[in-house]
Amino acid sequence: MVESRSPLTYIILLTWNRWEDTDACLQSLLPVVNEHIRVLVVDNGSTDGTPEKIRRKFPQFEVHENGNNLGFPAGNNVGIRCALAAGADYVILLNNDTVVDRGFAEELVAAARRNPSAGMINSLIFFHDRPSVIWFAGGGISTWTGRSRHAGYLQSDKGQFAGDVPIGRPCACSLLVTRRFLETVGLMREGLFLYGEEIDWMLRARRLGFRCILATRSKVWHKVSSSTKASPHPVSLYYSTRNMLTVLRDEATKGRALDRIRDIIVLMVFLGAVFRLDVVWTGGVRNVLRGYHDYRKGISGPQ
Repeated sequence: MVESRSPLTYIILLTWNRWEDTDACLQSLLPVVNEHIRVLVVDNGSTDGTPEKIRRKFPQFEVHENGNNLGFPAGNNVGIRCALAAGADYVILLNNDTVVDRGFAEELVAAARRNPSAGMINSLIFFHDRPSVIWFAGGGISTWTGRSRHAGYLQSDKGQFAGDVPIGRPCACSLLVTRRFLETVGLMREGLFLYGEEIDWMLRARRLGFRCILATRSKVWHKVSSSTKASPHPVSLYYSTRNMLTVLRDEATKGRALDRIRDIIVLMVFLGAVFRLDVVWTGGVRNVLRGYHDYRKGISGPQ
């Protein structure tokens, strides 16, 4: 009897400066890689010498340089295309400001093989500075308000999330996608540039019958603030507003009249969020309104 070959998995790590974070992430990936699990670093035009430092310190990892900042979806798409060309069965998108459990990739692959209809498999993600506190354990999104939530947020891990759990939305911080998913749904939407790309991906995939699963035995620690208030740059509100409106219009339409009503609801939700976040409210409001107006004008890509 001839055994089927072991699946090939590529971990795509997109970088743009922040060498210290990338260094720590790659250190954590050293015990993960083997002949069936490879790492490809895709650099989006770093100016701090990140590609050269990786080649010197981690010669076992592949490096591709884009030359400039293509944005999150386009940068990752470069890596995905390289992985597919190399014969990858699975592709894992991983943020460079994470550290991983040594079994995180094998657990993602195992969950994908147990759930062939689930084209998107997420890790259970914790705060880096509070290693037992959950940052992401799935969640959902309202296609009426654009409001998204993280399940388990700020909960201590007591085993309340176990097994392979169906979830309503993915998170691209540590996300496996299958080759069949990529060949059927396509790559990430590059015009979004930053934020909203995994929601767009999920809505497109859902229409084609793919599910999203949380693999709770795959564990990753993310370097985000563990306070209850986030501290985003006001510009992130521009992209979040513009892109959420764009994605909902294109992938979750309610009909022209209702879409116009929903546009106002989403705008009010994002304006309200400004006053709950640790940002200067004038800059936050200005960026939300700019995002709304650029959405109405059909503007995409970097601002």
